[in-house]
Amino acid sequence: MLLLQATTTNNELTIVESTVNFYNAFIAQLPAIGLGLLIIILGVIIGTWIGNFSRRRISARTQDPLMSKFLGKAIRFLFIVGLLHLLFTYLYCFFFILYIDLVCI
Repeated sequence: MLLLQATTTNNELTIVESTVNFYNAFIAQLPAIGLGLLIIILGVIIGTWIGNFSRRRISARTQDPLMSKFLGKAIRFLFIVGLLHLLFTYLYCFFFILYIDLVCI
């Protein structure tokens, strides 16, 4: 009967402890996940607005509706990709600086 009991040493974690550690780490990351989702959603909304605005301006100056639709979607796509690039560059720099601070201390 003693063989069936869970024994742990200092290096081993039980399943419950591992699950609790995972849950705590996930809860700690929720604000960052929410902020990332908010930035992406706002980027898509603003990109769509800028794309529609540019499509209307271009269609008012030209007679080709296909070109104005294409340029509007291209501007929207480039805005969203540029915003995501800035976001990931900022996050990479932030975590790199945080890592340097932790290693140098």
